[in-house]
Amino acid sequence: MRSLSPLLVCVFALLSAISPLVSSFSLGGGRSKQQLLGGDGGVGTVGTKEPVPGDNPLSYCEGSAESQFLTIEHVNLVPNPPKAGHNLTIEAAGVVKKDIKEGAYVELVVKYGFIQLIQMTVDLCEEISSIGVDCPIKAGETVITKSVALPQEIPPGKYTVKADVYSADAEPITCLDAEVHFNLL
Repeated sequence: MRSLSPLLVCVFALLSAISPLVSSFSLGGGRSKQQLLGGDGGVGTVGTKEPVPGDNPLSYCEGSAESQFLTIEHVNLVPNPPKAGHNLTIEAAGVVKKDIKEGAYVELVVKYGFIQLIQMTVDLCEEISSIGVDCPIKAGETVITKSVALPQEIPPGKYTVKADVYSADAEPITCLDAEVHFNLL
């Protein structure tokens, strides 16, 4: 199996970070710098930025499409848009250009409508270790297919998510925004 890249973590952060919000508006233990906030966390209007190739609701943050670390070839979601109570399959392809070492991190902001629910920083290597991958993430081509079950109880509405990914030396790896609408069945 090829090594997974930050691409997978970004996609999961953007789309499945919503799931745990249902019960506690918290992403749970073991995370660093976790805060529940009500202010503006920097998630801008999605749709005016360069879209990530593929069938997905992702776009690059302003000015972040070019990266020294990562090229995203495509990300496909089935179904798109994601549906509460259904499995979400993520198929992604990209190229990791430089090794990504222990200490890389993701700054994550999640909003429900205009209300900021979460602003937190998570350790990239800890997150990917939960899916059986260890740092360093070696340079090379990556193709990923992963399914995740979305709970039925996701409150309907618009969620915006921003994941800003950095190396251990605080160099930008990538920055992605997503806007996902969950509707009543």
